[in-house]
Amino acid sequence: MVDIGANVGYVSACFLKLVERSSVVCVEPQPGIVELLEKNMQPFGTRAQIHRVALSDREADLRFRIDETNRGASKICDDGDLLVPAIDAALFFAKLERVDLIKIDVEGHEEPIFRAIGPQLERLKPRAILFEDQGTGAGGVIGDLLKARGYAIFGIEKRLTRTSLAPVNSPADCRFNDYIACLGT
Repeated sequence: MVDIGANVGYVSACFLKLVERSSVVCVEPQPGIVELLEKNMQPFGTRAQIHRVALSDREADLRFRIDETNRGASKICDDGDLLVPAIDAALFFAKLERVDLIKIDVEGHEEPIFRAIGPQLERLKPRAILFEDQGTGAGGVIGDLLKARGYAIFGIEKRLTRTSLAPVNSPADCRFNDYIACLGT
């Protein structure tokens, strides 16, 4: 699994605990949080790799705003007061030999990452891509990119007693926060 925007590693830790012989590549640029991520990944030894960078569509230092009330809402944005190193997601993924699952939770910076990794998705063919999207990207640019590579996209509908998937075929279907793209469905 590649966990982009790993935060403190909750999703990565769950994956490593529940999937035997699995490994995770965590990507997290946020100072303070990445130290907690490293501590949380220690029990998994070499099964967890951590990269202290952001991923984007280019290599650069990007502005990053830390949300002090909810560190999980911190993000890359033009008015950020901190610079974080970013690497080109295409080059990052080019070094990977196998990826079964990708999780992307980067508070609005998903589209540049998807644009960059598009060709690598064709090569690696991850089975599923779990991502957050606050707009209509799942039914627009991101959706078009994924559908062109054979993915079906579903909004994740969360209810108190159940979770279900709703097909996304257009921007009008994008009423969710979380989405999953599945290869060959």
